[in-house]
Amino acid sequence: MSITAGSFAVVVVPAAVVLLSTGFVPDLSQVVVQQSLISLLVLAVLGTALANILFNKLISLSSPVFAASVTYTIPLVALFWAWVDHEPLYPAQLAGGLIVLVGVYLTQKKPKKI
Repeated sequence: MSITAGSFAVVVVPAAVVLLSTGFVPDLSQVVVQQSLISLLVLAVLGTALANILFNKLISLSSPVFAASVTYTIPLVALFWAWVDHEPLYPAQLAGGLIVLVGVYLTQKKPKKI
């Protein structure tokens, strides 16, 4: 919990500076902006903070290697949601994903003993 809180505490000040420099405050009176802000807060709390806490708990219960392997499923979940939402998938995106997977394979590959 303290690791998650610390990582978010470091980001708060720069994020606030960026937010306040965009002219966001006058738009808060609009209902659409208020509804969007509520949705953003729900995503931030459930999608980021809670996931971060659960991930750190997973690391404490298992090993960092196992926890890191769980993160490899994120692209699969993203592809699933893109499919559900009927978003197009371009060859450049597939190529980028393949490059990432090859990089992961190469970094995890154990050297051959001679």
